[in-house]
Amino acid sequence: MQERYIGAYNISDIFRYEKNRIRSTVYTDLNLSFDIGGKQPKGFQFYITVNNLFDQKGRLFLISPVPGLNIPTSRNLYDVVGRYYTAGVKEGL
Repeated sequence: MQERYIGAYNISDIFRYEKNRIRSTVYTDLNLSFDIGGKQPKGFQFYITVNNLFDQKGRLFLISPVPGLNIPTSRNLYDVVGRYYTAGVKEGL
């Protein structure tokens, strides 16, 4: 299990916003794996990963004062995809 924490912060210390403070956000990721047939050349590992386990949404705020360029959140900071899964098999561990 892994936690990703993004602390609270102000959007701007220069411009005035009605709601300038953005609350903190926590994302939980879960990774499960198990080995079959040992770890040496002929073994296999099955795994599944769930990112953003609780489907936490990113904080909504406008990041640009220019009309047409407003994106409702910071995509490089918050998860905009939501919960997603990956699964697979690795050979020869």
